[in-house]
Amino acid sequence: MSTKHSVNKELHSQAIAHELKQDSAYYASLAWERPGAFVSLWTISEQHIDHYEHVNNVAYVSQLEALAWQHSKHLGLSMQDYRRLDRGMVIQQHVLNYHVAAHLGDELACATWITDCDSKFRLSRAFQFISLKHQKTVFTAQTHFVCVSLSRGTPKKMPSEFTDIYGTASEGSHAFVFNENKNEAEAQ
Repeated sequence: MSTKHSVNKELHSQAIAHELKQDSAYYASLAWERPGAFVSLWTISEQHIDHYEHVNNVAYVSQLEALAWQHSKHLGLSMQDYRRLDRGMVIQQHVLNYHVAAHLGDELACATWITDCDSKFRLSRAFQFISLKHQKTVFTAQTHFVCVSLSRGTPKKMPSEFTDIYGTASEGSHAFVFNENKNEAEAQ
């Protein structure tokens, strides 16, 4: 086989792989730990790399926050809603599990689920990040939140908007969602 033919075949394979990645069915077929994932893509850039030349721990935590906000916004709750209701879900505990290192240029499919909502004070999320290159889970996490008054910083019962939205989401009634706006990592 000629070098030119080999290069063309490789480019064709890359083009097909790229088209597959643009299809939400591709992301839905990944080895998710739970059904009904909310998924966004994260491409590892230089700013995410530490002195060991893999993704820095802080970058993972930042991605958790961005992904949680994207999901909340998708469900219908934004920071504007939190301020209007004088309520917020603040982190009580993170449990972080690093399985395999991710490196510069890697593309990760990042998923989140609301796994529990007591409709009073507490909410829990699970996260799973899968390397598209290696088809392996590189990171998982659980985050536990407590509802507080934004103006006082003290625990307060969730308003009905939170229980209606987060409570329903925790029941697993949502279908798989692929967030095509991967650069929508806003925390506001």
